[in-house]
Amino acid sequence: MHTSFWPGRPLVQWGLLAYLLEIPFARGLEPWLRDIPLLVVSIGLILGLLNDRRTERSGPPFELKWPALVFLTSFAIAIAVSEHPDGSLDRAMYLPIGVLAFFAAQYAFIDVSAFRRLSLVLLGVVLLIGIDGSFQLATGESLLGHWPSYAVTNRTRASLPHPNDLSILALLLPIAFVPLRIDTSRWVLGILGAALSLVVLTVITSQSRNTWIGLVCGLLVLVVLSRMRKPLLAGAFVGVVLAFVAWSFDLGQFRDRLASLSQLGQEGRIGIWLTSLEMWKEHPWFGIGPNLFADFYLDTLSRTPLPDGYRPELTFIPWAHNLYLEALAERGAVGLLGFLVIVSAALRRVGLSLGRRSRGAERDYAVALAASWAAFLVMGLFDLTFYKDWVWLIFWVLVALSARLSTLRVGDAERGQPAPSGKPTSLPAG
Repeated sequence: MHTSFWPGRPLVQWGLLAYLLEIPFARGLEPWLRDIPLLVVSIGLILGLLNDRRTERSGPPFELKWPALVFLTSFAIAIAVSEHPDGSLDRAMYLPIGVLAFFAAQYAFIDVSAFRRLSLVLLGVVLLIGIDGSFQLATGESLLGHWPSYAVTNRTRASLPHPNDLSILALLLPIAFVPLRIDTSRWVLGILGAALSLVVLTVITSQSRNTWIGLVCGLLVLVVLSRMRKPLLAGAFVGVVLAFVAWSFDLGQFRDRLASLSQLGQEGRIGIWLTSLEMWKEHPWFGIGPNLFADFYLDTLSRTPLPDGYRPELTFIPWAHNLYLEALAERGAVGLLGFLVIVSAALRRVGLSLGRRSRGAERDYAVALAASWAAFLVMGLFDLTFYKDWVWLIFWVLVALSARLSTLRVGDAERGQPAPSGKPTSLPAG
């Protein structure tokens, strides 16, 4: 059978892109419908690997397998010795999806054309969320989701379950901006400018301080490292103008939320973080068990020393609001070590690509990933959690894309070099 009849890699790529494109619609889709792209990815991965073995022709090998294994092993150990193993295992339902995304993204995105498709799909995701958020601000309702209206909550959430979930925009936006380096046509610049404006407006009115911090962090890294400074600075100027408008009209109680950044004595997360440390002290090596923070929070809070006059959150708290403290509390020192091992390995790959003197697509994608990682690691200090499905998904995709940088197939056009004829070539059709 000819290899063209084994469409493994295309199935994996388009299935993963479809799954990412579902993000703005996911809560309005039936679970079985939402999972169809995952089934396509799984079938494609199996077919592709079987065909690679049959023909002895394969793409680049999977990278960062050992750091990923260390990270997953820390989870497995923590589940095995968990205070409630059944509860930890039941709530780890998103872990297999993340692992599938890790291998699928490496298998699918092996060249610049595939990376570019990913960027364009993520640009579509960002644009849809920005449009929905702006529509919600104007009308009080979401186009894509079914959540309490803006008039009730006074916080924009677009189609996502919670306003803080808009943190995903800070992670996707840098990768979505990569086509700007490859295609400088006016329509692309116009779409990118519109996307950035809608995203900034949505983020400002979400009242999600963590998203504000992450977006600023990611855009700063893009401005410093990229050669896209003029359009990015123009976008930043638009963002400043929108922030000034939000301040002037107090959209989404912008003034109070901004002022709250300096009111640490009244910040509920302080008590949550101190409680997380107490959990770690009581279970130093392997933690209380993955995804069990809510079960132990109130009981551990009663034993946690707090600052005089501080009023902690006496309610249901599902996670530690800090990825690093979550690792310590739920998976112990071993869990934090596993997390740091895989993140360090991914960042090393990004750093190597940034350090090369190449001026083409590899460095552009490395810049984008550096910006996304900066946003992820900074926002991880304040709110991200592996209890949420999208955090698992985007984390593993970032790891996979970072791993693939070193083996990215780049042609002469993407390197910025002339073709053998001396004439510039065009990018492969996306």
